[in-house]
Amino acid sequence: MDSSTLYIRSYFFTLLLGLVTALAGCAPVEPVSPPTLDQARTGNVGAKPAEDARVRTGEIEAEVVEVNRTRREIYVVAADGRRETLPYDFDSTRVVYRGREYTIDNLESADRIAYRSSIPPNKYIDIIRVEEPVQTRSGSRFSQALPPRRTEIIDGTVERIDQKLGVFDIQPHDGPQLRFTPVQCP
Repeated sequence: MDSSTLYIRSYFFTLLLGLVTALAGCAPVEPVSPPTLDQARTGNVGAKPAEDARVRTGEIEAEVVEVNRTRREIYVVAADGRRETLPYDFDSTRVVYRGREYTIDNLESADRIAYRSSIPPNKYIDIIRVEEPVQTRSGSRFSQALPPRRTEIIDGTVERIDQKLGVFDIQPHDGPQLRFTPVQCP
């Protein structure tokens, strides 16, 4: 065997080995993307990634009680049982679920969320991270222990309205005069 034949054989062997290696790594792979919030709400989800379940440093974990679009507030119950009101701005507050951004309209009652613990006064919450949509779990973790809200009916006459303090006085038909803070009904 002369040296040119040996060289050609080793060249073809190297070329064949490179081609086999390249073809072995070329298998069609479909990218697996995390489910969207809509897919999670309809039940079309896989296993939940661990990073979605973790509360990050500086965040508060809570459950959405109500989204009041008229007042632009989100009422939540924190994991420690505190009730909080989160002011939001429809245009700038971001809702994030598994790396995708959504609008406030995508939040629902009983969604489990996380948000930054410090909201500057007279400012809006900037990011709300949906940890777990209500449809992907059974039962509430936080709000079950809360007592039901008490409703009382008072029959009387409004005696005075103090717009500066935001209160009004009622003289019930039976009993002492009462003072109330007005509430806004949708």
